[in-house]
Amino acid sequence: MTDRLKRHNTRAVLVGHGHSNREMDFEGLPGIMGRSNLRAGKDVGGFTVVEVRGDSMFFFERITGIETRLPWHAVSLKNIDHSTSSTSFSRPDHSINNKYPEVQSRWRIRTGYTIAAAPAVSKDRVVLGNSSGSVECYSLEDGRRQWTFKTGAAIYSTSAIADNKVVFGSSDGWIYCLELTNGKPIWKFQTSAPVVAAPIIHSGTVYIGGSDGKFRALNLRSGVLQWEFSGISAFVETKPLVYQGKVVFGAWDTYLYALNLMDGSLAWKWSNGTPTLNLSPAACWPVAHNNRVFIVAPDRAMTALDVATGNEIWRSKKYRVREALGISVDGSRVYAKCMNDTLYAFSSTSRDQEPVWASDCGYGYDIDPSMPSERDGVVFFGHKNETVFALDAQTGGVMWVHKISNTIVNTVAPVDDRRVVVADFDGQIILLENSKKDE
Repeated sequence: MTDRLKRHNTRAVLVGHGHSNREMDFEGLPGIMGRSNLRAGKDVGGFTVVEVRGDSMFFFERITGIETRLPWHAVSLKNIDHSTSSTSFSRPDHSINNKYPEVQSRWRIRTGYTIAAAPAVSKDRVVLGNSSGSVECYSLEDGRRQWTFKTGAAIYSTSAIADNKVVFGSSDGWIYCLELTNGKPIWKFQTSAPVVAAPIIHSGTVYIGGSDGKFRALNLRSGVLQWEFSGISAFVETKPLVYQGKVVFGAWDTYLYALNLMDGSLAWKWSNGTPTLNLSPAACWPVAHNNRVFIVAPDRAMTALDVATGNEIWRSKKYRVREALGISVDGSRVYAKCMNDTLYAFSSTSRDQEPVWASDCGYGYDIDPSMPSERDGVVFFGHKNETVFALDAQTGGVMWVHKISNTIVNTVAPVDDRRVVVADFDGQIILLENSKKDE
C-alpha cells in the first residue's frame, strides 16, 4: 500500500481506529489519526474537523455541543515527489521462513478480493467466500477452482459443510445452501439484514445468527425454518457451539446466549458486566468440555460457565487473552492466545484458570481473532502480520513458523498434522505443507 501511495502525489494519509489524535509517519508520507467519536467515559463525545486553507490542512477537535478547540496539527499540501527520496526504511521480512525451509506453499490463489472468513475444508474441497459476493470452491490437491456461486453482496460468513451441502450467509440478507460437488443452489432463506455469522450444522439442522436481532434453526435439506429466537439486540458474527442440548453464541450486545436446541427457547444468557458493546464476547467461537463453556473477549478476560445454568465457574484477566480460542481434540486443553507473544493451554477441568503449558511464540502484539485449531497432535493459528504457527499440542513446543505476507490471517483450517489451508485479508488462499518427516 505504501509503495502504491508513493507513486502519486500523496499529500496525507488519514486513519482512524486508534481512537486518539495522533501525528504519524508512513515512510515519509504524512499520517494523521483522528479521535473516536465515542465518549470514553465522559459526558459527551467529539469528532475531528479538517479544514483545507490554501496550501495547508488543519486538524481541530470538536467537543460535541460545546466547543471547537484550536488546531492540534497541520500538514503542508505542497507537491511531493516520493521517487526522489533516498531514505531507506526497515520493513517486515520473511527471514523466519529460512529457519523452517521444509514448510512451503503447495499452491496459492490470489482472488483479488478481501477475505474475512475462515476456509471450510471437506475431503478434497476448499470452500470460501469473499468481498465480491462470491463463494468459490477449490481443489485441495492443486488449488484449481471447481465452481463459483455469486450472491448479491460481500460474504464474511465462514461456510459449514455437511452431507454434501455448503451453508453460509451473505451481506445481501440471505442464507444459502449449495451442493458441494457443483455449487448449484439447493435452497435460500431470506432475513431482514446482512448475515455475517458463521453457521454450524448439527444432526441435520443449520444453526446461524443474523444481524436482524434473530437466531435461527433451519432444516438442512429443505431450508425450512424450524424455530427462531428474537431476543438479541445486536448483530451476531460468531460460529455457534452446540453442546449438551443447547446452542451457545455471543452477540455484540455484551451477552452470551444459550438456547434450547429443541425449540429455541432461552435457557440462559450471561453478560460480562460492561456497558461497552465492543467488549462483548462476540467474536470468539465458544468451546466446551466437562459441562463447561469457555469464552474470551476484548475485555482481556477468559471465563468458564456452567452450561446448565450459565453461572460463572471462574473468570480471570490474569493472562490478558483476547478473542482467539480453541480446544484440544480430547477436550482436556483450552487454547487461548495472549495479546503479546504467548499461546496458553488451560485445563478444562480445574477449579480455576490453570495453565497446562505456555508457549512463548514471540509474535509480539496481536489481537487477530484467528482461533487456534488442533489436528493430529498439532495446534495451528494465525497472526495479524500474516504468520502461521504450528505447535506441539502436548507440550506447546513450536514446530514451525511460516510468514506469508503482511496482513491478517483468518482462522486456519488444518487438513492433517502436515497441511493447513490459510486465507488472508488480501484475498490469498494458500495450502501450506510441512515436508519434514517424523524422526
